Amino acid sequence: MANLTGFDASTKGDMLDFDAFPECKALGMMVASQMKPTKDGTGQYLECEFSVLDGPHKGRRLWTRLNLVNKNKQAVDIAERELAAICKAVGKPRPSDSNELHSIPLLLDIGYEPAKAADPVKNKPARKAENYFKGYHPASAAAQVSAAATTAPVPQAPAAPAPRPSTPPWAK
Repeated sequence: MANLTGFDASTKGDMLDFDAFPECKALGMMVASQMKPTKDGTGQYLECEFSVLDGPHKGRRLWTRLNLVNKNKQAVDIAERELAAICKAVGKPRPSDSNELHSIPLLLDIGYEPAKAADPVKNKPARKAENYFKGYHPASAAAQVSAAATTAPVPQAPAAPAPRPSTPPWAK
């Protein structure tokens, strides 16, 4: 129970929408990270929290989990490759602590996975749409992406078709 005396909901805006957003590239940075135990307790993953710094999704938070300690060697390899991409993007190839990766801008390549309905035959629950990371690049790449977007040729309307001759060419 909490005392809410003085709170007036009529003076507050609507709740923000935190649904997954379309695939994009955005400037962001890691703002938090923490090693956590896996669900079965036999391994550990590094949970990394990122904040989007620009564009229409500015302020949104995204997370990734890197299985750095796991009996599945393939899971560890995938996690180590993703961690390496983050390290390279922020210019810290040999961090001794994940905190060294915080607060350094980088370009986030954000993917989108659509929602899936439950599949009772395969005993799979419904899943909401979600974002995920496709890649990480140095922040300098953000300027290149922005420049490419502003210098891209403007699509032109297709030319009107030539008028048809009144007499077909083979009839002349």
